[in-house]
Amino acid sequence: MTYAADVVGVLEQVWEASDLLCSQRLVGALPDILEALERHAKW
Repeated sequence: MTYAADVVGVLEQVWEASDLLCSQRLVGALPDILEALERHAKW
């Protein structure tokens, strides 16, 4: 599967914000991470 460059950029930012979680843990944590980023205006 190939993602657009802007999607990859966002995923990299989220991954770094998660302290580099592995993909399986990142998927489970995405809702909480995105909520925290929105709440703290990092998004």
